[in-house]
Amino acid sequence: MITFPQSSWLASIVIPHQPHFIGQPDDVTVLWGYGLFVDKPGDQLRGGVLESLRTLVAVPTLLTTAEEIAEQVERLEIHHLASSEGDLHFALLTDWVDADVDRAEGDAELVAVARDGIERLNRRYGPAPAGPRFLLLHRLRRPSAGDHRAAA
Repeated sequence: MITFPQSSWLASIVIPHQPHFIGQPDDVTVLWGYGLFVDKPGDQLRGGVLESLRTLVAVPTLLTTAEEIAEQVERLEIHHLASSEGDLHFALLTDWVDADVDRAEGDAELVAVARDGIERLNRRYGPAPAGPRFLLLHRLRRPSAGDHRAAA
């Protein structure tokens, strides 16, 4: 158990013995987070997230339309504005919708919208102590033998 003493919530993360679930893939780790005494005032670490508690807030996002991507970038900015101090990073964890091909028409434009939005946030708010505050983590489509489609 890891406890964050700077938090008035007495927030803790438990890393149980792995694998925790029957059939859990080898590349998956299960963590449990707890907020103890949540009726106490305050829900943040005083002075921001410490280097030893570096955190990445990852928002899963399907790249569907430029408008939807812009909305997700805006939401990422709102998360940052709610907790802007310390060693805290924010990422869009993006994926394609399934398709019959590895690269579909319009893919490059959609990933460019996401990339430009992340770059804009990094210019506006600057880096976190350990590097870029905003990240784009994108997964490419891979052929799927099961359904003969390229799955994200």
